[in-house]
Amino acid sequence: MPRADAIAEREVRTIMKAVRSAAAEKKNWKSQLNTFHESYRNTPHSTTNKTPAECIFGRKLRTRLPDMSGISESLVSA
Repeated sequence: MPRADAIAEREVRTIMKAVRSAAAEKKNWKSQLNTFHESYRNTPHSTTNKTPAECIFGRKLRTRLPDMSGISESLVSA
């Protein structure tokens, strides 16, 4: 299970980075952590091309984030 441990440790490192940055900016770390998790769960991963929420729940979660999937590459690179 060393690979699973490495994945879990990487996730914890990413979460702790978000908490530390909230503390450094003197923001409420609990609310910032919720915002981080919402964004993380709704961001597609490069390996699966799906969001973690889609992989777990089988559907997209409702979010306040804009849907960027319909934008063409030429508009993004400009």
